[in-house]
Amino acid sequence: GFHFDFFRGGRGYFWSFPVGNRYHIGAGGIDLREVRNYIEPYSCRKIVARKIRMAPADPVVKGNVFGVGESIGYISPLLGEGIVPAMENAEKFFQIIKNRDDMEEISLIYKRSIGKDLEKFSKISRLVENVQNGRAINFENISILRKALNEVKNFGMKPDFIKIIRHFL
Repeated sequence: GFHFDFFRGGRGYFWSFPVGNRYHIGAGGIDLREVRNYIEPYSCRKIVARKIRMAPADPVVKGNVFGVGESIGYISPLLGEGIVPAMENAEKFFQIIKNRDDMEEISLIYKRSIGKDLEKFSKISRLVENVQNGRAINFENISILRKALNEVKNFGMKPDFIKIIRHFL
C-alpha cells in the first residue's frame, strides 16, 4: 500500500505506492545528497531528484499571465503533495474565467479566491522551515500546528502525532 515518511528533522519526505509488481517512489528535500542517500537502498531504474520549493510564489498574476497549481507553489509544503491542490486551483481558476472577460476583474477575483490557501501554505512552510532550522518549539509553530495536522488529514492520512514529533525532533 501507500507509504509516506518524513526525513529526520523535517528536512524532506519520502513516499511510495505500488504500481503492478513495482513501486513508484518519490522523495524531496532541502539537500539533494540527503534525498539520494535516503532512496539509494531501493531498487530503482532511474533516480530524479531536485530541491523542493517550500513556499508559494509571488506574484501569482503578472499582466495577462496567471500562475496555476505547482507553478505558483500551490502545493502542500508539509507533504509535497501537488496534484490535488493543483486540480482544485485549476478548477477555481476555470470557474472564475468561464463567464468573465475583464482581465483586471479576473485577476482580483482569482487572487482573492486562492489567498487563504496561499496564506495557509506560507504558514505551514514557515513551520517546516522553523523545524528544519532547529526551532521546533516556539509559539508560531504551535499556532500553525492545527493547520498542518488538518493538511495531513485532508490528504487522507491518519496523523500519528507521536511519530510526527519523533521525525521532526
